[in-house]
Amino acid sequence: MTPLDLGYAERCFQGLPPCGDGLITAQHKAITRVMLADGIGHGTYAHAVVQQLQKQFLWICGRSEEWISIADCLLELHLLLREGRQGLQAAVAILDVNADTWQVSALCVGNVKAHQVSATGVLSIPCLNGMVGGQMPQRLPVFLQSWPAETLLTLHSDGLSTRGVLPYLQTLLRSGASSELEAQPIADAVLKQFAKSTDDASCVVLVQQREGRP
Repeated sequence: MTPLDLGYAERCFQGLPPCGDGLITAQHKAITRVMLADGIGHGTYAHAVVQQLQKQFLWICGRSEEWISIADCLLELHLLLREGRQGLQAAVAILDVNADTWQVSALCVGNVKAHQVSATGVLSIPCLNGMVGGQMPQRLPVFLQSWPAETLLTLHSDGLSTRGVLPYLQTLLRSGASSELEAQPIADAVLKQFAKSTDDASCVVLVQQREGRP
């Protein structure tokens, strides 16, 4: 079992399902691959875009013994949407978390934000301009970063206020032992406090479980 605690929470635009944001994960040896997608628009249309991406993501991760890179994975997802009905686009973030080395590889295209948060600071993972299925960046540089045990990782769509989320998480980390943090209650609290009423909203929180820490 991977020593990684993952929490996910989402809220539909105006409380009307389905949600146009979505999470999917896959596991290979010590690596957990996490994808958060925010389909263009909201409701049924955006949900259909995310479902296509999730299905293809699982197929890509399951088709061979060795995984392709997250950059190649994102390119395949881009081509899937481009070959389908015109106008299918999404903002997408993909992370690989290696629970043996606690190294994170990350790639974000569009307005899905990723951060590594500690009690004393925030490391924001670069977000590339563009949209999967639309205008993609010419280059897809993968961001590599070590992940100390006293920090947490978060991904969220633009349906959440970054300005509010990050100080809240820092205060949470300052208030107690990081080893006692649980991902799902944090994700639920972030969504409840900082989700915007004008869009779908979603939040992923990743915490190292105590037994997996170096």
